Amino acid sequence: MDPNKDYYKVLGLNNDASEADIKRAFHRLAKKYHPDLHPDDKNAEARFKEISEAHEILSDPKKKAEYDELRKYGAGGGPFFTGGRRYPGGVSGPDIGWEESFIGGRRSRFGNISEILNQFFNIGGESRNVPSRGADLQARIEIPFELSITGGKTDFSFRSTTQGERKISVKIPAGITNGGKIRLRGLGESGQSGAPPGDLILTVYISKHRFFRRIGDDIYADVHINLKQAIRGSKIRIRIPGGEKAEINIPAGTQPGTKLKIRGKGVRRNGKSGDLFIVVNVDLPKNLSKKAQSKFDDFVEEAGL
Repeated sequence: MDPNKDYYKVLGLNNDASEADIKRAFHRLAKKYHPDLHPDDKNAEARFKEISEAHEILSDPKKKAEYDELRKYGAGGGPFFTGGRRYPGGVSGPDIGWEESFIGGRRSRFGNISEILNQFFNIGGESRNVPSRGADLQARIEIPFELSITGGKTDFSFRSTTQGERKISVKIPAGITNGGKIRLRGLGESGQSGAPPGDLILTVYISKHRFFRRIGDDIYADVHINLKQAIRGSKIRIRIPGGEKAEINIPAGTQPGTKLKIRGKGVRRNGKSGDLFIVVNVDLPKNLSKKAQSKFDDFVEEAGL
């Protein structure tokens, strides 16, 4: 303690500053001049020492009263100070450097800003008692094509840092698209100090189907018929997404690539349904015998092809 120094002025305060004023001033100046923010600035280091010393004296009621008394009656030859630190009754003690008094020993010269602010008035840095919502978790879930169309439930396993391995049942909305998001409230990391947990956010990836494909809200399916069915017409049965069976009428003379529409059997979403398109592929015969080739030639000639 140096009674010749104006610690109030160092912190930019008046002599009648309250304890709260002192804390606020130190908080502001410590963040501004901390050596971690000015590693090569000796002036900032010196200023920080000065600020720390002022705070040490003014934040301690006993030291502050002692300092105010010395300033009131002058610093020379009183019962408190003569050249080291002296206490009432003439007992002198060793000078304690600002590093020791400020951060409790010489393990660290400055300490970091978070430690200092937390130590003095429990602000800044990490706060162990402040409620904090848990972090959201991100995960990928792969589902079958038909489940994306019809919707339903599927099991899913994931790992949380705070809760470990978990297995849940996920409701898949009908019509969800590839890359769509599903947010599951409260299934993320645990919150701190009673705060709510975060959410689990799933990104949906849809497996390819060997028969169906999707374009917008319409579904496309390829069917194969032979030449006779294409020429004379036919009826075929197919299974549509969800397991329902449908009978398709193939008109006579159907050309390869023809699209047959079944209304309302596509993706149902937002109260509306897309359509199901059947794309017809005609499989031509291979390796005809000479007899079959001869008959086919007669057919082509007679049909005028």
